[in-house]
Amino acid sequence: MAYQQYRTEAIVLRSFSAKEADKVLVLFAREFGLLYVRAVSLREEKSRQRYSLQDLSLANVGIVRGKGGWRLVGASLTASHPREEDSMRTYARLASMVVSLVHGEERNDYLFNTLEQAHGALSEGTLPPQSLEIICAVKILYALGYFSPDESQKRLLEDAPYTAELCACAESMRKPLVRGINNALRESQLIFNT
Repeated sequence: MAYQQYRTEAIVLRSFSAKEADKVLVLFAREFGLLYVRAVSLREEKSRQRYSLQDLSLANVGIVRGKGGWRLVGASLTASHPREEDSMRTYARLASMVVSLVHGEERNDYLFNTLEQAHGALSEGTLPPQSLEIICAVKILYALGYFSPDESQKRLLEDAPYTAELCACAESMRKPLVRGINNALRESQLIFNT
């Protein structure tokens, strides 16, 4: 029986070892949302795909859905994880938030764009990671229905690239935004590692 292969852009939110040389990748895919994908023999030294699928990287992946769930059949690196240590830690916290809050497979273009744009901005390193984290956290919570913005905060939620002007706007509202983020996380009753 032949399985249908899908190609999609994906963000590697995290991964963990399985069996002797396999990995389970936690992906947020543009076409499918949050997926747990088994990558057979990915940890072997001869694997050509292991560098394409490091945590916090962007990749174009080929996947199939079998009886036991999703399986990786190919991957190519689009962008590696942010290089700066602060930026990488910031993106790791955002990835952890997504893994904790998103349940099940459901396409969410707004959320994918939010994560992809944050990845690009943090990789460039020209904008302050703390401001980007606030904006992205608000967008994540908004996309999942946990954050209801007031009129002054709606500008931050546009599906547009991050800019210095947007970061300055977020900094001017830092206290109410952080309070809103914390309230939303508390109300979600989910705890995640940061």
